[in-house]
Amino acid sequence: MRYLISLFLIVLSAPSIAIQPLSSELTQVATVWYGEGVIMRFKDTLTYTEGSETCSGRAIMLPHTEQNPNPLFKENLSLLLSAFHTGTKVTISVDGCEGNNMRVISVSIDK
Repeated sequence: MRYLISLFLIVLSAPSIAIQPLSSELTQVATVWYGEGVIMRFKDTLTYTEGSETCSGRAIMLPHTEQNPNPLFKENLSLLLSAFHTGTKVTISVDGCEGNNMRVISVSIDK
């Protein structure tokens, strides 16, 4: 019984995650200066809104640095390049804003 109560309290205390999928066609994939990641440019402006937090843009960075490594960077970049070359729509999952930039956590290809 103590185990169930503890589990219940842990679930209630966990922060809520509001991940939003946003989709559009890529128009460019480019590296960022000094190897800090990749810039994705989209055909449409993508907007993330959660409560009072809002960020939008057509150019969105997928960061990857030594200080802040992205464990799925190579896989995400591979998906982005495949979608770019085939003209397929891309969906990015966004988990909040950092300034006016979206915090991209994953990339998927739509058919």
